[in-house]
Amino acid sequence: LRASRAHHERDGMPEYPFANSADWSLAKFLVMSGLSKAKIDEFLKLPWLGAGHRPSFSSASELYTLIAELPSGPRWRHKRIVMEEAPNETLDLYYRDPVECLQYLEQKPAFRGHQVFAPEEQYTDAEMTTREYNEM
Repeated sequence: LRASRAHHERDGMPEYPFANSADWSLAKFLVMSGLSKAKIDEFLKLPWLGAGHRPSFSSASELYTLIAELPSGPRWRHKRIVMEEAPNETLDLYYRDPVECLQYLEQKPAFRGHQVFAPEEQYTDAEMTTREYNEM
């Protein structure tokens, strides 16, 4: 599946596993709207969708199957830590391996040519008199 996904992304289909950007936009809207699966199914059966607007998924179940195929990036890791200041209290730390994150980003065509790995000077004005300092 990963090879297939990489193949589609490389061939200019960043919306994969959705058929196109319209399908991706509709899927995002349906999921973010908070509609139940029953309401999504009801929406997808509307006659309007049959008039040349039929998405590549015909049910909420198919939609969520496509969503499950989306790349998830590096896995989350979990570690319980105890601070010296509060020895009786454990804290849950969730994190991702930064090297895995960089490798993941390097594989994404959408980010190619837009990543900067060296410091650069930035200014808030055209005259370059007020320097801006930030983390990235």
